[in-house]
Amino acid sequence: MTQCRWNTRELIVMTLGASLLLEMLLYIKYLMPQDGQYFFAHDPIGADFIVFWTAAILTATDRLPEIFDYQKFHAAQTALLGYEYQLRIWSYPPHFLFYLFPLSWLAYLPAYITWNVVTFTAYVSTITIHRSPVLTVLALAVAPATFINIVCGQNGFISGACYVGGLLLRKHSPIFSGVLFGLLSYKPHLGILIPIILVAERNWRTLFSGVLTCALLVACSVFVHGQESWMLYASETIRNTTIVLEKVEGFLTYMMPTIFMSGRIYGFEQQTNYLLQAIMSVIVVVGTYWAVRRTDDFMLRTAIVCVGAFLSSPYALGYDMTIVSAAIIMVVEIGQRTGFLWGEGVILTMVWFLPIAVIFLNAGGMPVAPVIVGLLFLMLMNRAGRIPSKATISVIG
Repeated sequence: MTQCRWNTRELIVMTLGASLLLEMLLYIKYLMPQDGQYFFAHDPIGADFIVFWTAAILTATDRLPEIFDYQKFHAAQTALLGYEYQLRIWSYPPHFLFYLFPLSWLAYLPAYITWNVVTFTAYVSTITIHRSPVLTVLALAVAPATFINIVCGQNGFISGACYVGGLLLRKHSPIFSGVLFGLLSYKPHLGILIPIILVAERNWRTLFSGVLTCALLVACSVFVHGQESWMLYASETIRNTTIVLEKVEGFLTYMMPTIFMSGRIYGFEQQTNYLLQAIMSVIVVVGTYWAVRRTDDFMLRTAIVCVGAFLSSPYALGYDMTIVSAAIIMVVEIGQRTGFLWGEGVILTMVWFLPIAVIFLNAGGMPVAPVIVGLLFLMLMNRAGRIPSKATISVIG
């Protein structure tokens, strides 16, 4: 490994400036009105947040079945806003409604502001465990993934808090770690690698806690919302989400850094896209298990699982990459401690900006985001191979 060390202050300043510049370019390209029109015309601020707010209100007013019928759901959103806007559907399991219910107490704008403040606070609180809170909060505040999540009014901060927080707590607080993983079950496609690392580490307490938490959430959801909600989820929501993944065009496809979406943009057949995704998923699962068994570096293991999540799932978006932003901070800390590999800084920088860069790349017909994420994953595999495990050391000694 090279022994060059980045100056932390200079790194923060450069990251701040470059992140703000890229966010400004995105705003000019897609968010700023031009000749009275822009890409998100007729959408409210934090466009996707209307899904959460409407679902909370429908749940509070005993109109839950309308959430799972995209036409009735859109009609309800239109009625609440007072005007029609671009269609957005519900794509979550019923127990996610528990997370959203307090939003029904507020009007749209106060609910949107409260949502971002509370979820971002939860996100940075989990990641600042055992590290400088000031520098970490500053970096995450200007991260492209943070900007995308706020602009879209999405739930990336919750995903980041549950995913990264669960990983960081799995050693010293295994039960609470499992609770966070159970809460992440509202986005099960992001959690493919979580059981892999827990099995590889033989962390049965966290695994059991996560399964139990998920089971309790589902049971409570059935008790509160009824079996019909899960039947509608199985028959309507999963089908609609699959249609979005396979058929929908436009800005949503620009935001997906997955190999499945790259195949779609390149014009491959659907079966080919699924095959590519399956091959990638198997490679990442096997690689993750090998790396976790190979190295005892806690942060390196954690970063590998964070990055691998966006290679193993066909359905992931830029605002979910709050998880990767945290991983990059971990890798920089590892590099500051042990030295950086050749080219590592370039790869880390590319992935840091990827939540916004993927929009320009996919829109321009160059869907290379999986290659960029894959380079970071391979780099972490390389690190794992270079750091011998305790078992290896004992044999050598």
